[in-house]
Amino acid sequence: MESLEERLCLVRERIAHMEASYDMIRKIYKKMKPEGYQRVRDIEEQNGRFPPLPPRLPWPEYALRADPVDQDEDSLKFYLACERGIMSDVVSFIGKDGHSPKQAVRQYGLEQASFGYKSEVARYLLENGTLLHNNCFIRSVNIKKTPSGETDKYAFIDVGSWHPNQPWETYWKSPRVAICTPRAITDITLLKFLLAHSADPNVSSFSKTSTQQENRDNFVKLRRPLAQFLLDQGLADVNEAKKML
Repeated sequence: MESLEERLCLVRERIAHMEASYDMIRKIYKKMKPEGYQRVRDIEEQNGRFPPLPPRLPWPEYALRADPVDQDEDSLKFYLACERGIMSDVVSFIGKDGHSPKQAVRQYGLEQASFGYKSEVARYLLENGTLLHNNCFIRSVNIKKTPSGETDKYAFIDVGSWHPNQPWETYWKSPRVAICTPRAITDITLLKFLLAHSADPNVSSFSKTSTQQENRDNFVKLRRPLAQFLLDQGLADVNEAKKML
């Protein structure tokens, strides 16, 4: 059985690997003016390259800023508690008198809770000031029920932090929407979950190589295959799969 020190050492290694990955991303984003980047995203959506969707989820504080997550022993134990669902340790760390963890620390804990499918931890962090971010989705889109029957994605929805139509960005800045992921197409349970929480069955992904004009002209055609699949499988009725233009 692993000792506590071995577990904390593994957490440190994960953080070091994460920092190495984000160093390159920071260099790329540093060359971009925030207002210019937002303008490009607005134009892409207005021109039909991507469907009109809610604002994309942000990157976590530790991704784009030189503000790495804390690695003192208490913080490392907090990350481990989030991953393993040890609520008493999570509450103790966040609610400690005279201690206010910075957002980067909270968000990294939320990321670990999401990957560990610890919905109770995710809910607590979101309800206590932690901001939802890309990394809670970037590894995979999946749902796994806890003993209470809740999922981490339901916790995201229930506290008002996320809508199933809300996209997140990958490392290559391409937006992803839950219902368009390969997992949602092949996992009926996940697909039903997303539809039950107002996911738009007409939304579809867009080719990176397609021109804006092609995407605009073929918007309905690009979205129709998924809608037809849902109808064929009895996962949505015709009113749910109606055109959204």
